[in-house]
Amino acid sequence: MSVIPQISKNLRHNKEFGGLRAAWLCLIITDMRMKITLLVPALLLILACPLFAQSSDFEGKRVRQFTKVWTDDYQNYNKEVYQAYGKAIKDTDGTEFQVEVWHGPMVCYREDGTKRYEGVYRHGKRDGLFLFWAENGTKTGEAHWVGGLLNGKYLEWRDGNKMRELLYEKGNIVSEIGWDTKQNILYQGSYKNNQRWEGTFVDRKSEKGNVSYVISTYKEGRKIAEQATTASWWW
Repeated sequence: MSVIPQISKNLRHNKEFGGLRAAWLCLIITDMRMKITLLVPALLLILACPLFAQSSDFEGKRVRQFTKVWTDDYQNYNKEVYQAYGKAIKDTDGTEFQVEVWHGPMVCYREDGTKRYEGVYRHGKRDGLFLFWAENGTKTGEAHWVGGLLNGKYLEWRDGNKMRELLYEKGNIVSEIGWDTKQNILYQGSYKNNQRWEGTFVDRKSEKGNVSYVISTYKEGRKIAEQATTASWWW
C-alpha cells in the first residue's frame, strides 16, 4: 500500500476535519505523477479546517464552535464565540435548506477582549443564567431564562450598585423595583398580563429637549397620579 492512501484513510476517521471530505478524497489518487499536484491543495484544506469550526459534544448533541464578529446600532464591536449544529428545515414552498441552531455555552467579547456577556443556549433558545459586564469588569446584569423565556429575577447594576430588579414568570413580567443612585427604593410595582397594575413606576419625559423623570402611581391598572422626582435616577 502506498503512503497516500494510508493518509486518506486516517483523515477519513478524524472527526476534527468534519465534512471536508474533499481533503482525503484528493489523496486516494496513487498515480505518482498526480501525488504532488493533489497533495498541496488537500493539505491546505486540512489546515484550514480548525479555522472554520472545532467539533465537540454538548449534552449528547454533536456541535461545532463558531466565531461571529458584528457591530450593533451604536457601533459597538461584538465578537461572539458559540456552539451550534445544523438543521434541515423547509420553507413555505417546500424547499429544504440548512439553518444554524445555537446549542451550548456562548460568550461575547468587546474589541479589547473583555467579556460583554455570556450564557448557554439549548436547541436555539436561551436557557439558564446569562451574565453581563461593564468594560471595567463590574457586573451590570443577570438574567434567568428557561426555554427561551425570561423566568425568575432580572437584575441590573450600575457601578456596583443596584439599579433595577424585575421578576418574570414564563416570559411574563410580574413585578419591578428600582433604586436611586443613593440606593433608596425609588419605585415598586406589580404587573398583570404584562401591564402595569398596582404600585409606582418611573417614567421618562422629554419636553423641548429637556429630560425629566416622574413617578407614576397605578391602581388596578389605571394611572391615578404622577409626581416629579428630585431623586437622582440612572438614565
